[in-house]
Amino acid sequence: MAVNDSGSPRVILLLGSAPDVVRCAAWPRQAFSKIVAINNAWRVRPDWDFLVHAGDFPPDRLPRGDVLRQAQIFSAAHYVPAQNAFGGFVYAGGTMAMTAAYWTIHSQKPDVLAFLGCDMIYDQPGNTHFYGIGRADPLRDDPTLRNLEAKSARLLVQALRRDCLCINLSNLPRSRLIFPRLTVDELSGLSHSRIAEMKAEILAGIELDKAEKAEEIEQDLGYFYEDGMYWKHLDEIDEMYLADIDRLWMAAVETGLTKLPISPTRGEIGSFAAHSAASLSCVLVSKSLASWRSCSCIAGSPKARLTMRPRCTAGRASMASAQRWTCLYSWTDRNSPESLYMRPLARPPYQGHTAMSAMV
Repeated sequence: MAVNDSGSPRVILLLGSAPDVVRCAAWPRQAFSKIVAINNAWRVRPDWDFLVHAGDFPPDRLPRGDVLRQAQIFSAAHYVPAQNAFGGFVYAGGTMAMTAAYWTIHSQKPDVLAFLGCDMIYDQPGNTHFYGIGRADPLRDDPTLRNLEAKSARLLVQALRRDCLCINLSNLPRSRLIFPRLTVDELSGLSHSRIAEMKAEILAGIELDKAEKAEEIEQDLGYFYEDGMYWKHLDEIDEMYLADIDRLWMAAVETGLTKLPISPTRGEIGSFAAHSAASLSCVLVSKSLASWRSCSCIAGSPKARLTMRPRCTAGRASMASAQRWTCLYSWTDRNSPESLYMRPLARPPYQGHTAMSAMV
């Protein structure tokens, strides 16, 4: 299909509150069709178009009426329906970087969604946010935020399906976003045809069958809450299943990560390798936990599988000596007639967790 190169691509800048977000203050406004600020990021530059803030964002931190001009403010009443259109908060991730991104794709339909200040890295010395030391929302003890790389992988695929390319403008050495990186100059030089080429290159490296399997499991589990208040239903949400879904999203993009088009001056994509989930199993198998119970195991294979997955405290990957390890485990019978993801879901004593703490 021929690409219409008439007019400029619709490029939207999404601003978080990481310290390097202040770099955009000097960027030309004409480089972006719209600017979306998350929470406090409206303070970074005065010409933003939309502010998307959390439902519990303090009212005294909102911009005054004389600052708004033609800008608009959106909160839960607007972004909850938008995120629901992509499967809901439990699967998309309950932090504002993901929520604002899904809202922007849903409502503004950009050709490119460019992220800055959304790297969600908090283990470096100094300020955590551009305004000083702030609360790191992605580090909440929240079952939807165990694997932020997987949430960004899901967002990458969902955006591409809606003809939107997600890229990261950060120049920090690490990021929880796995998107390709560009400089603002490279972004400004993108044509419709080049954007289409980049989308095609990324899609060619994505294993869509795994992405579709992840979505199938999401629908089977039914962790969907129309009002967005999933935290009122935590007793219904099993983290083991969410971890399996996260692994599928990561597996869907893993093969193509090294092939993603990236800036020749940046030399990296994200921090996928540094944050890949670890697991230890007493049976070495190539099958996933789901397929282990799918009645497809060959004769003579082990009758049961014990899987233990260490889960590190969020944001403290480089502090192994002071890490608290939580080992999630599952005991799965071979060729079990019950589906792993269909109700009634397997419950203890077959699944559970134990924690070990040590200071070295």
